[in-house]
Amino acid sequence: MGKFQKKDDKAVKADPLVSAAAPTKDANEKREVKAKAKSRDFSSDLASYLQQWKGTQGSSPTPSSSGWKFNKVLQNWALAECLNGECIAKNLFHDLLPYLCSVQGGARDRLLERCDVLTLSVDDQAEAGVSTEAKRARKVVAKLRKAEPEAEGDAAAAAEKEEEE
Repeated sequence: MGKFQKKDDKAVKADPLVSAAAPTKDANEKREVKAKAKSRDFSSDLASYLQQWKGTQGSSPTPSSSGWKFNKVLQNWALAECLNGECIAKNLFHDLLPYLCSVQGGARDRLLERCDVLTLSVDDQAEAGVSTEAKRARKVVAKLRKAEPEAEGDAAAAAEKEEEE
């Protein structure tokens, strides 16, 4: 009936236990479908996302012609799980590295910081006992650090061009 039931011209708060019907079989099935929809296979989604992103690199086609479109949810998941060997397979991680180098701003800074902390904490351990996360963190740090001077060089070159004009 609603939140309030009218009883003898007085508003009485409805008892949710009495007025609520027991969930039907259809309602339970709908919940199960929603739960399955929420358990998304991010790994395969990321693989196709990276393939489309690769198509935008190089010859500089427009993102719309290659089918690639920025996906914040996938990027956040990739940044959060990039060091996790269980979520992201070895082949996918190698495809992900160039994409991680293209990430800019605070997301890049947080990723670098996280990888630096992990790398520094593992440097004290023996090389043989290094985890997959630590190995991946080292690779990410190396790639991102290598890409930084190029970005700074590009900015410097652009500034020089502007001064010349």
